[in-house]
Amino acid sequence: MSEQVETLVQRFLDGELTRSERQTLLRLLGSRPDLRQRLLDDEQMLDAASSLPRATPAADFVAKTMAALPEQANGS
Repeated sequence: MSEQVETLVQRFLDGELTRSERQTLLRLLGSRPDLRQRLLDDEQMLDAASSLPRATPAADFVAKTMAALPEQANGS
Protein backbone atom coordinates (compact mmCIF):
# COMPACT_ATOMS: atom_id res chain seq x y z
CA MET A 1 0.00 0.00 0.00
CA SER A 2 1.19 3.49 -0.70
CA GLU A 3 2.29 5.78 2.08
CA GLN A 4 -0.74 8.04 1.44
CA VAL A 5 -3.15 5.12 1.85
CA GLU A 6 -1.33 3.97 5.00
CA THR A 7 -1.69 7.47 6.44
CA LEU A 8 -5.40 7.54 5.60
CA VAL A 9 -5.91 4.13 7.23
CA GLN A 10 -4.09 5.18 10.38
CA ARG A 11 -5.96 8.48 10.59
CA PHE A 12 -9.24 6.60 10.06
CA LEU A 13 -8.46 4.20 12.89
CA ASP A 14 -7.46 7.12 15.12
CA GLY A 15 -10.67 9.00 14.26
CA GLU A 16 -8.69 11.93 12.87
CA LEU A 17 -9.76 12.14 9.22
CA THR A 18 -10.60 15.53 7.79
CA ARG A 19 -13.66 15.78 5.55
CA SER A 20 -11.42 15.75 2.47
CA GLU A 21 -9.47 12.71 3.69
CA ARG A 22 -12.72 10.90 4.49
CA GLN A 23 -13.95 11.50 0.93
CA THR A 24 -10.65 10.24 -0.49
CA LEU A 25 -10.81 7.11 1.64
CA LEU A 26 -14.43 6.44 0.65
CA ARG A 27 -13.50 6.72 -3.03
CA LEU A 28 -10.63 4.26 -2.49
CA LEU A 29 -12.91 1.82 -0.66
CA GLY A 30 -15.17 1.73 -3.71
CA SER A 31 -12.40 0.34 -5.89
CA ARG A 32 -10.18 -1.50 -3.40
CA PRO A 33 -11.71 -4.64 -1.87
CA ASP A 34 -8.37 -5.35 -0.18
CA LEU A 35 -8.52 -1.99 1.58
CA ARG A 36 -12.14 -2.56 2.65
CA GLN A 37 -11.17 -5.92 4.15
CA ARG A 38 -8.16 -4.44 5.93
CA LEU A 39 -10.25 -1.71 7.54
CA LEU A 40 -12.84 -4.28 8.63
CA ASP A 41 -10.11 -6.50 10.09
CA ASP A 42 -8.48 -3.56 11.88
CA GLU A 43 -11.81 -2.40 13.31
CA GLN A 44 -12.58 -5.91 14.58
CA MET A 45 -9.14 -6.10 16.21
CA LEU A 46 -9.61 -2.72 17.90
CA ASP A 47 -13.05 -3.76 19.10
CA ALA A 48 -11.65 -6.99 20.58
CA ALA A 49 -8.71 -5.13 22.16
CA SER A 50 -11.04 -2.63 23.81
CA SER A 51 -12.60 -5.41 25.86
CA LEU A 52 -9.28 -6.69 27.23
CA PRO A 53 -8.52 -5.94 30.88
CA ARG A 54 -6.32 -2.92 31.48
CA ALA A 55 -3.35 -3.10 33.79
CA THR A 56 -3.43 -0.70 36.70
CA PRO A 57 -0.01 0.51 37.84
CA ALA A 58 0.82 0.49 41.53
CA ALA A 59 0.19 3.76 43.36
CA ASP A 60 3.92 4.28 43.86
CA PHE A 61 4.89 3.40 40.25
CA VAL A 62 5.90 6.93 39.24
CA ALA A 63 7.87 7.56 42.44
CA LYS A 64 9.76 4.26 42.14
CA THR A 65 10.47 4.81 38.45
CA MET A 66 11.77 8.34 39.01
CA ALA A 67 13.93 7.15 41.93
CA ALA A 68 15.45 4.42 39.74
CA LEU A 69 16.58 6.87 37.04
CA PRO A 70 20.20 7.98 37.15
CA GLU A 71 20.81 11.56 38.16
CA GLN A 72 21.57 13.87 35.28
CA ALA A 73 24.37 16.40 35.40
CA ASN A 74 23.13 19.97 35.30
CA GLY A 75 24.33 21.42 32.00
CA SER A 76 24.11 25.09 33.09
